Amino acid sequence: MSCLSLAVLVCVLLSPKAIGQDLTLRVVGQNPRFRSQAPIPLELVLSWNTDKLIEGTLFVEVKDTMAVVLRYENPDVALGFGEFVLPLVLPPLSNESETIDIRASFKSTKWGSFDLGTTTLKIPADWRRQLLVGMITPAGDESVRKAFAYLDRISLDQYRPGTAAKGSSKTMADMDVIHVRLPTTDAPRRAAPFCAYDVVVLAADTLIELKTSQREALLDWVDAGGSVLIDGSGSVTDRDCNFLNEISAREPGENAYIASPNGRLSNPYPIVLARRGLGRVVVTTENPAAFSDSDALEVTCWLWKVRHQTQKQLQQSGRWTELELERIGEPTIDIAALEAQGYNPNDMQNLGSAIPPYAPKPLRSARSFRRSLVPDSVETVPLPIIMTVLGLFLLAIAPGDWFLLGKLRKRMLTWILFPASCLFFTGVMVLLANYYIGTEDYRTAIRFVDWADSKRIARITDVETLFTSTEAPVNVKLENQLFAPVDTSGSVKWQVVMGDELKNASYYRDLKDDTETSPTPTITGRPTTQYNVSLPIKKWTPTVSRRTSFSVEAEDAPKVKWAGITSLDVFGDTAAAIEKLSKANPGAAIRIVQAGQSKSGANEVEPRTDSFAEIAMQASVVEANGFFSVVSAISPNGHGSLEDVGVLDRTNPNEALVIVVLGSTGDVYAHRRMFYRSESETTPDEATP
Repeated sequence: MSCLSLAVLVCVLLSPKAIGQDLTLRVVGQNPRFRSQAPIPLELVLSWNTDKLIEGTLFVEVKDTMAVVLRYENPDVALGFGEFVLPLVLPPLSNESETIDIRASFKSTKWGSFDLGTTTLKIPADWRRQLLVGMITPAGDESVRKAFAYLDRISLDQYRPGTAAKGSSKTMADMDVIHVRLPTTDAPRRAAPFCAYDVVVLAADTLIELKTSQREALLDWVDAGGSVLIDGSGSVTDRDCNFLNEISAREPGENAYIASPNGRLSNPYPIVLARRGLGRVVVTTENPAAFSDSDALEVTCWLWKVRHQTQKQLQQSGRWTELELERIGEPTIDIAALEAQGYNPNDMQNLGSAIPPYAPKPLRSARSFRRSLVPDSVETVPLPIIMTVLGLFLLAIAPGDWFLLGKLRKRMLTWILFPASCLFFTGVMVLLANYYIGTEDYRTAIRFVDWADSKRIARITDVETLFTSTEAPVNVKLENQLFAPVDTSGSVKWQVVMGDELKNASYYRDLKDDTETSPTPTITGRPTTQYNVSLPIKKWTPTVSRRTSFSVEAEDAPKVKWAGITSLDVFGDTAAAIEKLSKANPGAAIRIVQAGQSKSGANEVEPRTDSFAEIAMQASVVEANGFFSVVSAISPNGHGSLEDVGVLDRTNPNEALVIVVLGSTGDVYAHRRMFYRSESETTPDEATP
């Protein structure tokens, strides 16, 4: 073989195309199904089939049917022979279809760019309510099927209307509960990834295998509003009992969990329903498969935070009331476009604008976030200075040009002097504008600080408005946090297309009315550990996003004094409790919300603070319609609809929420704390709110 042929062969073998054939990507969901409006845990598996080392950047684009909704970049990928597994948690997405396309490429400074293809991933559409139960089991457990057998006993959808043998429901396809298994080796080690689940179940003999970081992550997630069922019918150790006592708030004594001599859990109560922070805990010393019907109903309602009134309905009829489509007006759609998408014209007789029964609904106060968080005023160049610069400019190009060039007899220089004067005074105005207006970004936020008790913060939710004076992307650094754009439209325009069988309805957004699109974020780093989000925000266009933090230290958060407030104060003399809080927090707006009533502080506060107190109250108490006519709150998901910010069940007379809002300028802090009392403390007049 000639030297020329050998050189050509070497160039072909080392070309990007040849190497690209040895570089492949598989996108694998950590769960076979995903929770609606929640983080999406994935694994990106890169396979490199040569013995050469390749370094570069991985680029990923996530696209729905309309446009790219998310970009991800990892600039530090080094591949040797074999597989490289990159865990990735996508932030909650808002999508109309039930699929997303994940397109990936790899770029190396040495070998060039390689197209890794497109993977289609099935995720629940925005109009569906796909709930996810994650069961953590011992690694290599052979009794997984036995453990999964009792999950139907605690699934919310068993009480859904239309589940009877001959029942027919329009909403059956809109909601279901999915069970997935997680071996202890794959259980999250941080709180944020737990937000991919509505409920977590620890199977028997699981606690003993959980690492300390996994236990702490579970505690933080429950604190922030998660729900967990712990099957304590297996073997336990003293360390496991200490964890159970901590998560269920058991005090030392007869109510505490202890390990018996035979290694079993000892407690006089076979089923314990407990609260931790904003979350719910169930610990059972018997196999949940043996629950009676009444116990199964009580446990299910507790874990899923079913409304007090709905629980009474389930106890009476075994089903909640069927949710109907909520019509919102006449359709404004392009019929031809629907036909082009494959819809049958004969099916369009039932076409209309409606809200899917289980779809997320943006808060009524969503628009208020954007309007209220925009700076009250943006400093501009003073008018006298503008008039002075304009006057000097006119003098330069009129009398100055005429007399100066006339005296010099150089009229031809007008073609140089006039453009030069324009450029000079334009530069002066740019410098003055930068001096007075500045180039920095305006950031204002309302921060929901949820207290587990008077000393411990369960979570912080920042709803932040970015208002920029430049077109440059805005970067947000996050650590152990969830991020999502916020829907500030106030209402979602949905179109429904239904055939003869209403249960086969499909939905899509009416984009003609969607004028408030969010910028496409670009994520770099390792979500949700440490990562950066870049937002390409348009100049002078307010953009709202949210961040959710877990396990926040109290000393790092804005201060509020709870003044020794107890449940006796809140449920007893409410006026005295408000007065005590007002004295401890001067200038704060106080709200105490209970079943059927809400009371505010008597002392005067700044109007801005008071208006934000109303916004915080609307966000804290989700209206009883759609899916939230069944439940009062959900486990944290970090979604832009802010559904998980709701914490209070106004149909339950034994719950009360205290809101203390601070901040008359800049950021606003809405401190929230839930108070509870036992059923025995309820008076007859309060029993039915």
